[in-house]
Amino acid sequence: MLLNLSFSIFPVFSMFLFGLYTAKKGLVHNIEQNHSFFKKIQLITGAAGFTLTIILAILKLEILKYGLYQQAAIHLFTSLSGIFLCFFYLTTLLLFLQFSPYASMLGLFKYSGTMALTTYLSQTLICLWMVRSFGLYGTLTLTESTIICLIIYTLQLFFNKWWLYYFYYGPCEWLWRSFTYRSFPPLRRNRKASA
Repeated sequence: MLLNLSFSIFPVFSMFLFGLYTAKKGLVHNIEQNHSFFKKIQLITGAAGFTLTIILAILKLEILKYGLYQQAAIHLFTSLSGIFLCFFYLTTLLLFLQFSPYASMLGLFKYSGTMALTTYLSQTLICLWMVRSFGLYGTLTLTESTIICLIIYTLQLFFNKWWLYYFYYGPCEWLWRSFTYRSFPPLRRNRKASA
């Protein structure tokens, strides 16, 4: 994991920065006005992401060989394809949500967006705990891993909704905000007053 950290820290950090940029610019709040922008991003990142994924598959199947640098090339193309595909999936979802029947159906995802850092870190901790406690490293199939991820994420969706009913922020978001602004914003919602 420590060896992969240098490859993964930049993509993850860039995604957080992109989220901050879109929030500051208000792009997500005006999807209809920014439709052509999102469509352009969707097409560019989709084409780049799928091209990089094909190159990654060629590297993993060792059709294209780089000798000692094979693993480094695999990590590089995994990170690059991940960034482009992330933006492709996000813009596709944003454009998809413009149709009102789907917007209400996918409403639970907004809670994960509000608690993105907490969700990301807790997924990492849960998966590390499961892998270490039950000796699952390198033993799970892709299908088993996908099912476990879907179960964890579904539980997190409901937990996030419950949490945000009582609190303004996720715990990690609150700590991050407190550190950033050097003051402690209110965390707990006053549910007694609103009842």
